[in-house]
Amino acid sequence: SYDETDQGTHTYVIKEIDTEDPNITYDDTEIQVSVNVVDDGDGTMTATTTYPEDDTTFYNSYTATGSVAFTGWKYVLGNREAQVEENEFTFTVKEKMADGTEVEVATGWTLKGGQIEFTQIVYDQDDRYVHTYLIYEDKGQDGSITYETEPVTVTVKVTDAVDENGNYIEGQLDTEIT
Repeated sequence: SYDETDQGTHTYVIKEIDTEDPNITYDDTEIQVSVNVVDDGDGTMTATTTYPEDDTTFYNSYTATGSVAFTGWKYVLGNREAQVEENEFTFTVKEKMADGTEVEVATGWTLKGGQIEFTQIVYDQDDRYVHTYLIYEDKGQDGSITYETEPVTVTVKVTDAVDENGNYIEGQLDTEIT
């Protein structure tokens, strides 16, 4: 606040304080503003702020990462006595895009016994939304097996990570599979 001793023009520099967060790129812009303080003569003061005519915006960028790797099981029904072998079955994971196209984002393969292991899908701060994936079984060469032709749909919600108190965990994203 100003009083009668503060009449005149005051110049200030506004700048961002770098808190040294490794996930944020800070803007080193300095914006000079002036404040003209006038005594209105009626017991009040008027302060008029003048900003530069060019851009007075601070620009930052934020980085955060997260990932998800699906797991599953492959069972073979029928008269087959042998268990599922390592790499006997393979899978392709495609993300369903907003325009309806599908983009391959991961692959999977069976381990001995039938567990399916998938490669990781990595996210950054621009991926904070719900992703829809279609997991396809790749058609194999064994003529005695009828391979699954319908994909399994999985959704992943990507959000900023928070701790048990609801505070954001800097630089981390959470993934929720549904």
